Amino acid sequence: MREYGLADGALIRRAAARLEQTRLDMAMAVLAALGRRDAVPLMSKIALGDGAAELRWQALRAILALDTRAGMVLLGNVAASDDAVLASPAKELRRSLLVQWPELEKVAQWRG
Repeated sequence: MREYGLADGALIRRAAARLEQTRLDMAMAVLAALGRRDAVPLMSKIALGDGAAELRWQALRAILALDTRAGMVLLGNVAASDDAVLASPAKELRRSLLVQWPELEKVAQWRG
């Protein structure tokens, strides 16, 4: 479900059609806000899973916020994948991040 403003047509709010997706989305947002890096492996499974594209994208963004190295590795994997929905936006986000912060290129190569 999406709610748009009448004056300018801007997206005001978006809700998932499935309750489980909404719960996962909210849980990821809370875990990211709390800085829970221990949630990265589970979020990675969501990002690489077969769930809704919006949920997978949110998981990827949360991982980038929690663990830069893991996020850049995952972003590169998604960008190089044959994912019909997320590969292109992942390539664009990766490109944009590397233009703004070129040092991120080496972050994915870190061990640890």
